[in-house]
Amino acid sequence: MKGQKISLTTDTWTSKANETYTAGTGHFIDDNWRLNSIVFGCFPRSGKTCALDHLRVTQEHLQKFGISIDNIVCTTTNSDATMCSLGRELVTEAK
Repeated sequence: MKGQKISLTTDTWTSKANETYTAGTGHFIDDNWRLNSIVFGCFPRSGKTCALDHLRVTQEHLQKFGISIDNIVCTTTNSDATMCSLGRELVTEAK
């Protein structure tokens, strides 16, 4: 996947047991024009988190797949303020 352009989807939610999780998925089209999706993981979160926390975790998991932030072409998330801030941080980081 090195050098592959990728679109991310992210979501953070709280379970009925009041446990917070964040999930990340990457989507890309391969050389044969097939859509592929990779789940980077579903991660438990504790305490209050901010966009920079999510940025750090996102970078760590992208690196495991050899993906640079520069290769992200789109990020889709819900309207949670932290996730919207993450999108802005990704743009800033890629510059």
